[in-house]
Amino acid sequence: MLLLLLLVPLSQAGYVPPGPLYRCPEKPLLLFPCECEAGGDNGLSIRCENSNLASLSIGIANLATLNAPVERLTLSKCHFSQ
Repeated sequence: MLLLLLLVPLSQAGYVPPGPLYRCPEKPLLLFPCECEAGGDNGLSIRCENSNLASLSIGIANLATLNAPVERLTLSKCHFSQ
């Protein structure tokens, strides 16, 4: 009977699925001026805001070192000229 009482809490435990396949980097400054908004099974969601082309190239080059696909890349308020 005592053994049964000890096993009851274990039977109520549920399955906890693993996190996303692709996760944001632990060091967010690695992607500066971009920011990883979310990870996911299909890839990362990246947002780059208020930047220029030179800074973006450094952030995106660092993103390539993660070997993770990018599901969504959002560029907003960036300063580009021809």
